[in-house]
Amino acid sequence: MRKSKSKSKLKKRQIGHGVSEQPPAKKLRGRAASISIAVGRNVSIPTDVVIDIMSFLPPRDLLHTAFASKALRNAVTTTMVLKSAIMTGSPSVQKTMGDIRQLMSSRAIQAPSPLRLLRLACGTRCEICCVTAMKSTSKGLGMFVCWKCVNQGHFRHWNSQWPHHQASMHKFDALFDHPRVAFHQPRSVMYMPSKPMRDASGESIGPIVTFFDVKKMVAHSHGFSAYIANYLYAPTPSVYDDFKSAIIEVDTIKRERASREAMQRRIPSVSVPKYKMIKKMLHKLAKLIDEPFREAALTRKFTTDAGTPNTMYPMIQMHVSFVDVLLRPYIIEPSSMKKKIRKKIATKINEIFRVILEKDFISLSFLSTDDLFERRLKDYFRDKFGNMKDLIEFGEKQDQVDVYSRVDSDFILHVREDNFVAALLELNGDFHTPLLMPDIRALSASLPSYSQLSRKNYQNSFSRYVWSTEMLKICSPDRSWEEMFRYAFTSSRKLIQLVWPALREYEDWLDEQSSIEDKAMFLYDDKRTFILQQTYRNENNLSLLARRDFVSLYKHQCDYKHEIQYW
Repeated sequence: MRKSKSKSKLKKRQIGHGVSEQPPAKKLRGRAASISIAVGRNVSIPTDVVIDIMSFLPPRDLLHTAFASKALRNAVTTTMVLKSAIMTGSPSVQKTMGDIRQLMSSRAIQAPSPLRLLRLACGTRCEICCVTAMKSTSKGLGMFVCWKCVNQGHFRHWNSQWPHHQASMHKFDALFDHPRVAFHQPRSVMYMPSKPMRDASGESIGPIVTFFDVKKMVAHSHGFSAYIANYLYAPTPSVYDDFKSAIIEVDTIKRERASREAMQRRIPSVSVPKYKMIKKMLHKLAKLIDEPFREAALTRKFTTDAGTPNTMYPMIQMHVSFVDVLLRPYIIEPSSMKKKIRKKIATKINEIFRVILEKDFISLSFLSTDDLFERRLKDYFRDKFGNMKDLIEFGEKQDQVDVYSRVDSDFILHVREDNFVAALLELNGDFHTPLLMPDIRALSASLPSYSQLSRKNYQNSFSRYVWSTEMLKICSPDRSWEEMFRYAFTSSRKLIQLVWPALREYEDWLDEQSSIEDKAMFLYDDKRTFILQQTYRNENNLSLLARRDFVSLYKHQCDYKHEIQYW
């Protein structure tokens, strides 16, 4: 009976064509388990090799591989997941990793384990309802949460318009500005978890500070950080060091890979001989250019035509426009560069750059502190450039797909003729609204933090509109740059002094006219911002604003068709 039983077992193990199945592999124990991982029957691979292979897998393949066995699951590291997600992940995965990176740098969420980080890189659904499809994590939460689950009790919203918030505004604002306080803020309302969150595996996830901790932290006498450390038992900084070191390593790998790919893309094998000739030509030219501006004069970049067999377009473009004009024919045909021509070009470059040094343009000593316009210019440009290279890079401007410096023939002509203010304005083009910001900041010093007028974007937008409006009034080819800019500066300051206080009064008037129910609306702050922005973008509105006729002004704004459609 025993023989027949063993034969029946053997028949059960037999498969097609009489080949018997291999017996099960023995588990690796002791030292053998620490240096190899079993991946099949009687098949094992060294651990170092497995880790190297897994580090090159995309996030989804890495997840499937990790959950094939416990040994592979334990081999997953934070560096491996970050490298897989950042280097090979989709845009949505990279967006998720960017949000996690920002929250981890401020230590605002629970530190995720490598497997938790891998699940985030591969996540596609809400972690609470497991139904709603999502492409990336909810910003500020470090987890996948759909809008429906946010509003169903798992999260609570905090409104800065609440009376108790307004009563201790500086304390609550300081709390929400604390780096370890995370929240989801789609508009003007902040959403926070109502209690500490855990995922299906029991791991702590999401923000450290919850909704019900806000009032306790404000009332705590020893500060926010002490409350987080002593009462919330938040992870210590050493817990986040593993993630920080992994990010540094991945960033280094990414930069090296990007530089290699850029070099391979810019210098195809077809153009290598020509590029070597250009490089040799520029190397010989650099020896003839004076040291103070050698590096700045020969700064260059590859063009979109690099590597094409077409000889009508240059392979590289010099950053300084007048240097590019001098060298362009010889970059197209480097063999035509002779010793005599090289000396002539170097002399020309040295002469032009020497003019800038001899005139002492970089020190800005030509600007007076007595004149308000020149004093503002000096304060703005003082730290912008300290040497010739900084001057070249500061004067960059974008022209379609090409980026080149404003240190061109017009700039050099202004410097030669001692028109230093015009040369300085030439560097920054027609965008000089920072000259008006001190006036706006002085008028906004007493504004509360919840005011729209205290926001930097609003102030920049307002100064940009005022400056462009005044420039259009005097802009003419017969006028000099300095004359136009002085007029725009003076008239813009007068207009700001007149309109900005009226805007403050108009904002207060809007708050008084709105009921308490309107202020509690989700879109109230956005509507008020939209109305205030449309106020200064129309000359008729500005005249009504200057007269403080707020009723007619609001009625005139509501008559706009696009404003009615927007709301």
